[in-house]
Amino acid sequence: MQNTNKGKLLTKLGATAALALGLGLAFQPAAGATTTPASSGASISAAAISAAPSTGLSDNTTITISATGLQPGSVYHLGQCAAVRPDAFACNAATNVDVTASATGTITKTLTVRSSFTGSAADGSTWPINTATTPTVIAVFNNAFDGGTTPLSF
Repeated sequence: MQNTNKGKLLTKLGATAALALGLGLAFQPAAGATTTPASSGASISAAAISAAPSTGLSDNTTITISATGLQPGSVYHLGQCAAVRPDAFACNAATNVDVTASATGTITKTLTVRSSFTGSAADGSTWPINTATTPTVIAVFNNAFDGGTTPLSF
């Protein structure tokens, strides 16, 4: 049962991260920009994702991921991922987690990152990821593709 749940989480994280990567490359608003949806008239800030520490990492380092500007009460898929194709992320299924954003649209969660892992993409393909040759990110996305990434440096 647990492997099935991790597989579903991995599929969600990989698919949302891949789509978001494509969307992010196609449209990148200025830092701190806000948008106003035509239907609501409300101002929504872009999500801000951070990890501490995020540089000088070594295998099995525990980091703290913080995110703001998220949809309150929404479930976000969080994990260490690498871009393996222009349209696909492969994520570490062993450490991916689901986290619910607070009523104020924030998340704080610890995660152990790896310097090498087998990444799984949404299409079921697996990829050997070694951070010495392949940059990784922390990806935080919900099923509506709201979220973002922040880079890691080993």
